[in-house]
Amino acid sequence: IGADAKPITSRSLRDLSGVFPERPVPEFRNGIAVVSLPDGGFGYLNTNGALIGQTSRTGAFMRQDDKLLITVGDGGAIGFIDRAGVELISPRFAEATPFRGGRASVRYDEKWGLIDETGGWVAHPEFDAVRWFADEHRFWAYRLDGKWGVLDRDGKRLTDAVYDLPGVWSGDSLSVCTSNLWGLVAIDGSTLVAPRYQMLEPLRGETLWAAQCTNGLWGIITANGEIKAECRYCGVSSPAEGVYTAWEEGLIGLLDIETGEFINYERYTRILPMELPLEKFAKIEKHGLWGVVDLNSGKEILKPSHDSVVQHKDVFQAINGDSKWFNASGMQIEVPPGFGKYSAKLMHEKNGESEHGQLHNVKREYDEVGKLWSGFVPVKRDGLWGLVKEGGEVVLPCEYEGLEWGVGEDDGSEIYGISSGQIIGLTFYGRGGRP
Repeated sequence: IGADAKPITSRSLRDLSGVFPERPVPEFRNGIAVVSLPDGGFGYLNTNGALIGQTSRTGAFMRQDDKLLITVGDGGAIGFIDRAGVELISPRFAEATPFRGGRASVRYDEKWGLIDETGGWVAHPEFDAVRWFADEHRFWAYRLDGKWGVLDRDGKRLTDAVYDLPGVWSGDSLSVCTSNLWGLVAIDGSTLVAPRYQMLEPLRGETLWAAQCTNGLWGIITANGEIKAECRYCGVSSPAEGVYTAWEEGLIGLLDIETGEFINYERYTRILPMELPLEKFAKIEKHGLWGVVDLNSGKEILKPSHDSVVQHKDVFQAINGDSKWFNASGMQIEVPPGFGKYSAKLMHEKNGESEHGQLHNVKREYDEVGKLWSGFVPVKRDGLWGLVKEGGEVVLPCEYEGLEWGVGEDDGSEIYGISSGQIIGLTFYGRGGRP
């Protein structure tokens, strides 16, 4: 339906449960939605309700962000159309994947190659498979006789097909696997690190890698193989660029990347870097209580003794029964202008019993306030639920019949499921209400 609530299509369309059982309702992206056709197959619907072309199962399942879309011609051959439905590459391929950065891998007869947006061959069909790298359009992986190699976007072979698996790019280095061990190769195909690690994962900043040694423990190396932290930690990560952490026995500490050692003796349950302009600080959780640490020095600006800590631009609000405000030096300050001492009842569990606490800066305009979780609070008004930040900022308006907490499968970050009560399953929203 359109914005005026009137139908824009004159025909009934099937949902996408065949390819997206968890998200069957079609979604518009860049003016086009993939729909399932009544007579089988899939098609593209524009915002005027017109079907501009049919597509394959691959075209329906895979995200297509480039200007060309996979289409199916007579007899099932694959070609490409633009977003107006104009045929730009005639159907002549047996299979195709979506364009990525102006290139698409296609199968012609029994072999795969790489084409440009005119349909011309960049790499002729001579490979058993050609696939893209996520978030990296400069290079493509190809397979020959069961082994993998690397092409550039112009079809030049940067490496021979000698690897069991290609990994991921980070900057100008790629992880590759041989005989179940991982190493790194350079942008020109030369070996940077011979395969000797059980696993390699890129860290923020595109220069360092988390490396798991054959002893099962983790360290940090550079793209050239220099060891920055020995493999003696249960895990390592980079929660923000230039910030490195490691954990032992389930607790996390800050690493000095120059020495590979912990900055101090403090260990935490969680370390959550703050946003600009306080990016040099992080919230820390210890024994269920929160504080603030300087990421460079490891000094605790606020001891972890508060129920919650909230960043408001360049100051901290520490909540522990009542609210106290601190600057970046850890000095207590007056309540900043624009922040009233509003409060609302907050229900939470303690020792198996419900008790009332105080949630500051959430105005007395809601009928019900739910449980605080990861800095967000569900609120209810006139029988409908919404979501606000701990500081009172509205994330989702009170328009939903139900709200449930959830955990994302991709990266473990918290997401929120909004159910209208009419749809089986959940529509998930990320922090900030983004779909």
